[in-house]
Amino acid sequence: MEADKLFSSIKSKFLKPVEKILVSDWSEKHLQLPQTSAEPGLWRRDRAPYQSGLMDAVCEGSVRKVSIMTSAQTGKSTICNAIIARYIDIDPCPIMFTQPTIQLAQRFSKEKLSPMISDIKVLSDKIIQAERNAASTILMKLFKGGLLSMSGANSPASLASMSIRLLLCDEIDKYPPSAGNEGDPVELAIQRTATFWNSKVILVSTPSIKGASRISDSYEKSDKRLFFVPCPHCGHKQHLIWERIQYPGKDTEDFNPDLGVYYICESCDQPIAESSKSIMVQAGEWIPTATAENPNHVGFHCNRLISPWVNWLDMAYDYEASKDDPLQLQVFVNSSLGLPFERNLGDSLDWEKLHERSLNSSYQRGQIPQDVLVLTAGVDVQGDRLEVSIWGWGRGEQSWLIDHHQILGDPLENEVWRQLTDVIAKDYKFSFRTSKCNMY
Repeated sequence: MEADKLFSSIKSKFLKPVEKILVSDWSEKHLQLPQTSAEPGLWRRDRAPYQSGLMDAVCEGSVRKVSIMTSAQTGKSTICNAIIARYIDIDPCPIMFTQPTIQLAQRFSKEKLSPMISDIKVLSDKIIQAERNAASTILMKLFKGGLLSMSGANSPASLASMSIRLLLCDEIDKYPPSAGNEGDPVELAIQRTATFWNSKVILVSTPSIKGASRISDSYEKSDKRLFFVPCPHCGHKQHLIWERIQYPGKDTEDFNPDLGVYYICESCDQPIAESSKSIMVQAGEWIPTATAENPNHVGFHCNRLISPWVNWLDMAYDYEASKDDPLQLQVFVNSSLGLPFERNLGDSLDWEKLHERSLNSSYQRGQIPQDVLVLTAGVDVQGDRLEVSIWGWGRGEQSWLIDHHQILGDPLENEVWRQLTDVIAKDYKFSFRTSKCNMY
């Protein structure tokens, strides 16, 4: 009898099954959006119903990999935070959250993770106590049953430091091609999950260029789930696409925002006013549209047309402002539609002439043609890097691209600016003679 009691005690303490609670259900009880968010306070399922499907995919027993290709302003940071928080509380295990750079990982820890921990009591009770341990740092949080490691895709050491069961990779299209000399950072991180039979990998990103987008390639191999919403007129369920958005003067100079924006149902051809969007999204559902290469891989595509934080009129403004500029149009396609941008250079460039010019070029990258009189450096500041282009200028405003550098890191930190100083101070040589050319 005593042995039975002892076994029962051990079973209840150590063999208790993980509570089967979905990420969205847990979030409705506990997840607090920070004061810095647009709508601080307890997370509400009915505010953006499509988020539930993205969160809960990790709770599907057979799922091992989740690819989320999404536009900006659809709540992907909230989704990642909710998944991490639920695992820490309900199913503690080794977790890794990877950002494009170590600097961005540090910012995530300070600006998003720490406020979330402070605002959610079930997390603060577990992690704050652990933080008294010297092993807990900005990039490493310990808790009973596991730990959370924040890593950078530009740091091979942070990607290969431990075995993990839950991996979240954020903004993977902004990762460098290789983590040092170690190879693709996404694959390096995924290798950390190999020892866990019940591992989960979540890849999240706004896409970039078609053919060079990690998230697009991953999504194409999944079951390609789309969010279908019913037409308020005929009930037909459809995935909202930009091509069916209409407004007066679309694709002309006569665009008049005062006349309204609407959507044309693909079934009944009736106009759908944006005032119906909320009701449509409430009744929406995620539906697979393909057969995945691996049955354990699910994927989601989400755009701003269903976001409660963006209206169709603003999207129309953005499109009209960007449609004639390929670079601005890429931002619209990536950030608003959540789709990879397909560059079409054939209509505007004569490839034979370009090829002939490249063959006849008398200088190589990093060298200065004889006719260059002065060099200039142009710096494009992004959230996670500096893009530096070195141009050579001659008489008659003739110009040559001499070199291009990508400096990964947080522009708020000193390190990227120190590297920029080194780039600008570099000596460049002429093709056939050695001389220093002034940089401006």
